[in-house]
Amino acid sequence: MIEQLKERARRAGLRRFWKPKPVPTNFQMPDRAPAAIAGAVDYAVANGRAYAERLNTLGIKIADAKVLEIGPGPAFGSMAYLRSRGADVSVADRWLAPWNAGYHNLFYAALAERLKKEEPAADTDFLQRIVSRNAYDDDAIGLVHRGAEDLAGISDRSVDAIFSNAVLEHLADPQTAFDELFRITKPGGAGVHQVDYRDHRDFDKPLDHLLFDANTFAQISEKVNTEYGSQLRQPDYAFLLTGAGFEIESYSSNCRADDAYLDTLEKRLRRSARSAYRDCPRSVLADLSGQFIVRRGA
Repeated sequence: MIEQLKERARRAGLRRFWKPKPVPTNFQMPDRAPAAIAGAVDYAVANGRAYAERLNTLGIKIADAKVLEIGPGPAFGSMAYLRSRGADVSVADRWLAPWNAGYHNLFYAALAERLKKEEPAADTDFLQRIVSRNAYDDDAIGLVHRGAEDLAGISDRSVDAIFSNAVLEHLADPQTAFDELFRITKPGGAGVHQVDYRDHRDFDKPLDHLLFDANTFAQISEKVNTEYGSQLRQPDYAFLLTGAGFEIESYSSNCRADDAYLDTLEKRLRRSARSAYRDCPRSVLADLSGQFIVRRGA
């Protein structure tokens, strides 16, 4: 009896202190409330139109362009929008969101209705088909169940444009990923990447993660499937992208740290004995997010 009680206590202790990794966000049930569906459709259309405009400014014709989105999130609305305009679209993610019959049928049906109303020339047949089948098919949106670090199955020099939105900061191995993105990009092709440099544990303290040494923060972030973001700053990403072979066509910062917070953080950072960013210029620290546009040379 005593040994049994000891064993129960031991197991209770293990249950108390051992925590499994959380379920990746893409595998969680999205909000199915009508307002949430409407908001997701609004985002898909707005982002899809922004992607379409970006392709135009880059001189890439949408019709028949081969487009890939890295880390598309729980629904693939932006790529569905480009597909409705004639593009050949695919999505890739280490944790690619599976079809969820309780959500995606509602989302894509609402997206089809929105496009029919606002853009009558848009092709929505594929949306109606996947809603009817209650499943994706590769004729609608190509599905790549791989992270950016390993895009095996996508041919060399085959993609006209690659998009990502707040994804690059979650890569486990950015240099390998950028090498892969360069490999699959056509000569003259482009990449449009919005990067969020903030500490995803607490956006009110967007630079506190820089106080950790690199190994410690990497271990913390890996426990939550790298969802805490990255310590890398804008110059680091620029270095890695050019190291992979890309030319940086432009970079635009679109979020800056508050001066009062920066004053406090900078004092702590300069005194740090373990942070690789203790000498990082204030101007670089202040940049919390921005968009890279890169090209593969012809």
